[in-house]
Parts: sequence; C-alpha cells; structure tokens
Amino acid sequence: MKAGSPMKMLVTDDNKIARKLLVLLEKRRRHRHSRNSIYYYKVRSRRETFLIVSTNGHLQVFQNSSIYKWTGIDPRKIIEDPNSVIPILNAFNKDNYYNLQNSFTRENITECILAISPDITSLTIMIKELGNLLGKVEYDDGVCKIPLVSLEPRYIFHQLKSPSPITFKDRKLAEAEYLRSYLDAIISFSMTQQLTYTIKRCIKENPEAFDELHDVLKKDLRNRKNLLIPISRVQALILNLVHENTSIVEERNNQIDGNGEYSKLVELSSKENHGSQVVHSILVKVRDDSGNLHRFKVDASNFNSEEDARGFINKVQGMERARIKDLKEENEAVFPPALHEVSSLVEEIASIHGFPTTYTYKILQDLYHDVLISYPNPIEFKVASLQLNHGDLISACKRIEELEDVCREIEDDLEGGQETIQGISARINEQENVILPLRIMTSKDPPFKNRPNHWKVYSEIVKRYVMQFTKPATRKVSRFTLSFKRKLECKAISSSISKEGFLSRFPAPGMQSAGQPNLDVLKSIEIEGFTIDDSNEKITYLTDASLLKKIKETDLGDTVSFLLMIEKLIANNYLQVVNKHLKLTKRGTEIVKFLQYTYDFLGSVDFSKHFVESIKSLEHSTDESDLKRNIAQLKEDLLRNYLEKFDESRERANTYLISKGIQDLDSREPGSHAKSRFETIPETMLFCSCGSPMRTIETKHGRRFLACENRLECGNTAALPNDGKITVLTKTCSICNGHVLKIDDSNRGIYLFCPNCWTQNYRTDDELEIGYCATCVQREYCWTDDDDEDSLNLLWNLRKQHEKAIEICPRCQKWPMMVLEADDNGLSTLACENPFCSYRIDIPTPIARNLTPTTKKCLICPMNAAKFKARNGKEYHVCPNCLHEYYKTHRREIGFCMGCVYHDACFIGRTIPETKKTLKEAVQKNLEQQAVNPE
Repeated sequence: MKAGSPMKMLVTDDNKIARKLLVLLEKRRRHRHSRNSIYYYKVRSRRETFLIVSTNGHLQVFQNSSIYKWTGIDPRKIIEDPNSVIPILNAFNKDNYYNLQNSFTRENITECILAISPDITSLTIMIKELGNLLGKVEYDDGVCKIPLVSLEPRYIFHQLKSPSPITFKDRKLAEAEYLRSYLDAIISFSMTQQLTYTIKRCIKENPEAFDELHDVLKKDLRNRKNLLIPISRVQALILNLVHENTSIVEERNNQIDGNGEYSKLVELSSKENHGSQVVHSILVKVRDDSGNLHRFKVDASNFNSEEDARGFINKVQGMERARIKDLKEENEAVFPPALHEVSSLVEEIASIHGFPTTYTYKILQDLYHDVLISYPNPIEFKVASLQLNHGDLISACKRIEELEDVCREIEDDLEGGQETIQGISARINEQENVILPLRIMTSKDPPFKNRPNHWKVYSEIVKRYVMQFTKPATRKVSRFTLSFKRKLECKAISSSISKEGFLSRFPAPGMQSAGQPNLDVLKSIEIEGFTIDDSNEKITYLTDASLLKKIKETDLGDTVSFLLMIEKLIANNYLQVVNKHLKLTKRGTEIVKFLQYTYDFLGSVDFSKHFVESIKSLEHSTDESDLKRNIAQLKEDLLRNYLEKFDESRERANTYLISKGIQDLDSREPGSHAKSRFETIPETMLFCSCGSPMRTIETKHGRRFLACENRLECGNTAALPNDGKITVLTKTCSICNGHVLKIDDSNRGIYLFCPNCWTQNYRTDDELEIGYCATCVQREYCWTDDDDEDSLNLLWNLRKQHEKAIEICPRCQKWPMMVLEADDNGLSTLACENPFCSYRIDIPTPIARNLTPTTKKCLICPMNAAKFKARNGKEYHVCPNCLHEYYKTHRREIGFCMGCVYHDACFIGRTIPETKKTLKEAVQKNLEQQAVNPE
C-alpha cells in the first residue's frame, strides 16, 4: 500500500482541457500545484482528491532504427525488418512522460480516468501510448474514460460520477490507428530514402536530362549536404489528386471553343458513376403551350453505354414534338439537411466565406474550448448523450436577430401542429458524429467581441441546428414516357418544389420552386432540342474543402489528418493556394512527375483504399487473442503487398533511368567505376531479444550501458564497463545468442565480455559465473577450435591470468586481483578482474612476479595474503593491498607480514597493539569472524 491519501488521476491529452478541469474542480487555491511548465495539478472537490495531468499530445512517435539512418542501406531492408521502425518518446513531451511515470510510482492512485477528446488520435494516445506507460509502472487498478464531447460542467460532473470502462471496441479502434501509424512510418522512411537517393543520382549522373528537377532542388543541394526529399503515402496521394485535377481542368479548358462549347463530340455524353456500371443521361428541352421552356431528364436506365446515348440523339434529332403517356406523379418530402459534421461544415464555410479549412478547424477548436459547441470531430458520438433541452435552445435562438422570425414561426408551428418538440428532438438525438451548439450567443456577446470570423462559423452551426425544427419541403416528381415518331420512346423524369417549407427561409442550391408544366393536361409537347446533362461533370480546380470532401467520399482516412497534411504540404512548398484553389508549386509538380515515371503506386487511390480498408478489417475481431492474431497477420500481408509494389516500381524506375542514360542502380557491373547503390547492414550489431538494435548510452557521470532502441515497448538494458574501446565480434554467445564484445582497456588490458549474460547473472543473483568469458562456466562449450585464433589466444592468456589471481578485491570483494604487465617505472599492477570495478594496486615488479596465492586472510583488509619467494629461496607472507598502502603513506609497517605491526594478532592471536581506534575495531572484528591459525 502506497503512502499518502488516495486520489483519482485525470489524464488528458490537451493542456487547455486540463485547465478547464482544474477551474471546474478547484475550490481552494491552496490545493493547486504546478510543476514548472508541466500541467500537473492537485485539487480537492466534493470530498475527493483529483490529480490532473496532461500529456500535451503524443507521448511517443515512430522513428526508424539507428541502423537504418540515412547511410545508404537498401530501403528494402526497412520493409523486410519488422523492427526497422520503433516507438520513441516524443521529444516535446518527455517531461510529461516522466512526470506521469513518477506520479503512478509515488502517489496513491486508486483510479485512472482518461479524460479524452472523442477522436481517434486521443483514443490512441490514451489507450496505446499511455497503456505502455501503465504497463511499465505495473499499474493494474481500474482504468476508465470520460469522452469530453462537451466541456459543460454539468456534463463533466455527470461523467465523473460514472465513467465508462475501456471497451473492446475502443481497443480495436486504438490498435487499428496504431498499426496504421506504424505501417505509414515504414512506407514513409523507405520511400523517402529510395526517392532521395534516386533523384540525387539522376541529377549527378545526367543533369541535362533532369534540368527542371535540378533547378528546383539546386538551392537545397547547395545548402544542405544531406538533402532529404520526404514523401509519405498521404502526401503522395494529396499531390497526385491535385495534379490529376489540374490536368483535367486544363485539358478541358483547351477543348472549349470561342462560344464556350466543347469542340469534341465525345463531350456530348454525360457520365454518372453508379458502382461499377457507367450510365448516360440526356436533358430534353421542351416548350409548353404557354411558351415556357422546361427541361426533362431522360431516365438514365435507357442507356447502358455511350454508344446507346449517341444513337438515340441521332435518331430523334430534328423531331419537333413528342407525346406524353404513362404519367405517374407523386409528392416526396424533402427534409432539412442533417446537422453539420466537420467535413461538410468546412466545405460550406469555404464556399460562403472563403476561409481555409485549417483556419476553420482552428476556430472550431476555439469554440469547443469556449464551451459553445460540441467536439468538432468526434467518433461514435450520439446527440442523445448530451441530454440537451432543445426547447430551451430554440427559445434562446430568438436572441439572434437573423433567426428571430424563424424561431417564432417554429414555436407557433409546434404549438398548433401535429409534430411536437419531443418528436423533433428524438430525430435530432439519433444523429451521430455531428456538431451541436451548446449555448446560444449573439455577435455582441463577449466570446465574439473582436472575433467576427468566429461568429461567422458559429452562426452557421446555429443556423443548421435551427433548420432541424423547420417544416420539410414537398417535391412533386413526375415520371412519364416520351413517345416520338418511328416508335421511338424513352422514359423521363421531371420534378419541382411544390411546397417550400424550410426552403422559404433557407434556400438551397439546385432546388427550384417553380417551372414544372401541368403534364396531366398536356397530350404532347414541343421539342426545343436535346442537351447533355453535365451538372455532375463540372470540374473546377480543387480547393482544400473540395479535396477533403473527395477524400471523405472515397473513404481514404480521417478527414482532419488530411486537413493538417495539406497545411504541411503548403508550408513545405509542395502546394500553393491561388485564388482559393489548390495548385502544385514547381517543386511539387516535378516531384509528382518523377513519381509517375518511377514509383507511381504510392499516390494512387487504389493503393490507399486497399490500405485503409484492410486496417478497418480489424473491427471484425471477436476477442483479444483474435485481435492480436489479426494484427500480426494484417501487418504481414500489408507489408508483403507493399514490398511487391515497391519491387515492381523499382524495376520500372530502373527501366526509366536506363532510358535516360543512367546505369541500372540496383546492380554493379564488373569493372564499373560507379559506387554500388546500397550498403548492407553490418552483421556485427548488438540486438535485443525483441529484435531491435541496442544503442550505447553514456551518462553525464561517464557510465555506459546498452539500451534497446524500442524503449517504450521493450526497454531492456545491459551493462557495459565504463572504460575501454568496444569492438563487436562476429562470435555469438552460446547462452544468449548475442554478439561477444572485445574491450580494450588501457588500465587492465584486452578481455572478452558478453553484456547480456552479465546483466542476467547480476539481476538473478545467480551463483553461476557468466558474462566474463575467461571465467564463464560455459566457456568450454561456447569457445571451440572453429573460432577466431586471435580470440582463442586472448582467452587462453586471460585464463592463465585468472589462475594466478589473488583473492579478493578490497573494493568489490567479489572478484580476484590479477597481475598485469610491468610499466616503465618498475611497478606492476594488480587489477580487479571484475570489468565494472576499477580498483588497482601498484607494487614493485620483482615482488609482483613472484607472488603465489594463499587462503590466509589479512585482518587489515579483505584481501588474502600471498607468498613471496625471495632471491635467496625463502618465502614470506605479504598482503599486496597493505603493501600498496605502505608505499603510499609510509606511516606504519604493514604489507610484509613478518614486519607488520599486526603480525602477532594476525598469525598468533595475541593482543592488538595500540593504534587508531577505527583500525583497531576493524582488526578486532576480523578476528572474531575467523579462526586464527598459527603460522
């Protein structure tokens, strides 16, 4: 049980939300604490103590492993190695990560509540990234969530009373997004390296053939030695969509003649996509008896091909009248459009006010934090969960001058009409993932003073909300058959608005309220001519809003992620905004053109669609084991599919570059002076048991250790000696299968060492000696005659040193002291055999060379005495450590046992002579702990 009062931890990923929670819960200022720039607050509310902490965004990001840095390694290796991309701590939020870790370790946390923004990014941060941290600190108490769809106090307090558990569906969504980020990182790192190398090689080998590309990048090549051309799947997709749109628009503009008509006959046919079938439709211009001109749409089912549509036009051309028969008329209710969701709102704001989508989204975030609207980009949110009083909201909308009359009409209609406020509210509550107004304000209220653009966005949200309570419009639809001469017939449709309803207050484009003739009294109509229905074929330059709409309709991923990526591409000079339209810059154009000739699959819609749909298949997992199995299988399948396309595109790129006079970059011909394309990964790398490489870390105090680069998911470490040059050998350890290290230490010489075995032996406190190869119990099985001869000779010499070593090191008191070679000063060194103990003893070389180990314990120090054989053949006991101290101080005769002041106490057991109190106590303690044997 941890000390301290129990408390609940509220973890959020947004600093602004953390402040909102603090203001909401705090009653007394003295309960508030902050740690520098970290959002960390303690507050007591309603007899409970809360600890509010913010991660301030992502705790981790994906990064390529150190062995796959931009060093010319084949990008194919990045795809084949599952550990080429690893999660690391986000550099901007390291303090927040360690603060969270310390909080779980020190504080008495009884419940962890994830106060998350209800979007996929926040869900992934809290469940996956924070989940990794909770696993490290071994926190196994309750974890639950409160989705902050609204920041209203009433809603938050209600959620705090009964937070929701983390469901299996939440975990599936988080795992899917985490997997997408991981795979996108592999695609981005491999394609960036591949594209960068290929372009730099092309410019270097044949600058004339790639002069435009060279002009675009020459400044970067001159200013940056290691130029990188970053490219990812999403970036390539956006650039490709903009490029295709620009090409189509420019091609169409070239086909229009001076009268504004298309000069090519092929444009006479309008195409509408219905699944996999392409059908064609025609508009018939007719004039009624009153001389009014109308347009009827010929039913698309009449024509299954462009040839059929053209054939019908040729047959009826010149016919002036047609008979009407089989007339069927019906009225359809046209309900007001549903509440806005983020993509439809940014599109409408862009069309009305011309705001960029990123700017609109930032305004939406501000309105959300001001508790004016619900969260703008939620997942799995139902309006009913907010428990709004729609009647009060409509009544409050009368404060807005533009909506006052509409709201009064709504109240009158609800009082005398058949539909009630409860019925409309029930219909609104069924809507999902929409944006709602939470409070009604006017443009003169404080939140909108000096912020007119915020008011424009907010008023559109309120206007769409009010529309839900207005009457539906009525559309009259007429279906009939047009009969021509020569027994030619075709079905046609005509429609118009008969009752305006909500359209009287909120006109919508494309919905006309008049113009349809009275077909039931007309027996025949005059044909004015035939035109092609090209209303669905009006292609203009893409805006950021229309691009997002296209991405959403194609279901290529999260709309907000693409929105932020568009902003990034503009900042990196790939895209530009010209008259509110998205166009490629010269840099973007050249990169896209080069990709089309080489790695064209990356920006294709089919590749991204298959990628996204495959990841969505994780939703069908039934339990945790099934989810893990599906993730592993899906990762393997998607990487295999990507690798196949990568190899195909690389072959295509080689063919293209050879046509430009550049050597095949995937091979090196004999006798060629060109450098080989890629290097191979060094085989002598230190890898963790998880498969990720291990990196040497040196602390500010000079200590070294090995750490797995996959720190967040694995985090294994291994010890390293503090001194000496490290060389990784090809020799692998038979115990851990890791590579053996050769360490050249100027103080103790060269030795062989296995860091993994040493760390394992230390952690388990095992009596077996493993790690230091000279004394390892598996030495004879591990080192054989097949190993390197130099290493075997070194091991043999180390073994001989070990056999002559003297027990025991006075510092670590675990390992013996081995005798090293003499130096130029006539002194020899006894060094502790422990690689992590730097204790050394210097004694005269003639003595060191003639020492024989004994089991006699010295009473002064922990070291054993040794026998020294003099030139006259006599043997004397000597303690090397005491002798070393004697040469340093010369204060008292110690070292040679015959002349030592403690000789009688040590060898015979007599009274200890008078000396320093501390030394006397130490000797007395040693006497009591061991039996004294006469000399």
